[in-house]
Amino acid sequence: INLLVFGTMLNGIASIPGYSATAFGWPQLITYTNLLQSAIIVPLTIGLIFWHQTVGAAIAVVILNSTFIIFMLPKYFCRYFNEEKKKWYIDDIIKPGVLAFAVCFIFTLINSACKLDWPPIGWIILTGITTVIITGLSLDHVRKLAFSRAFWK
Repeated sequence: INLLVFGTMLNGIASIPGYSATAFGWPQLITYTNLLQSAIIVPLTIGLIFWHQTVGAAIAVVILNSTFIIFMLPKYFCRYFNEEKKKWYIDDIIKPGVLAFAVCFIFTLINSACKLDWPPIGWIILTGITTVIITGLSLDHVRKLAFSRAFWK
């Protein structure tokens, strides 16, 4: 399941620039990326599923979505928002991502060390809400909005 979550996260990271390129009139970026991926990922997925069953399928999802990050995003940033690339990767992807992983890791340690009697769904909800709040507050625009007086009126 962790691999599927990681693969989905990678897809989410690549989605906004991909859709943005289409909105700017460059749908070929996603089209050509998907064409190249399909030629490689279909046989790779079949092989991985044959050798590693469901874990192989999850690995294929990570590989598929990694190619968006590795190949599509640099092309996108060469054409659009080149001056924003470093800020986007560091402030909008790496910092919140590291914080989210850290919060989840800490909650996992607390849960295993304390052996709490909470139902699993309660622990998942608490972890999720805490992660969203802390990750959101790490983003400048969210923090400014949350602490502005206009938000509370």
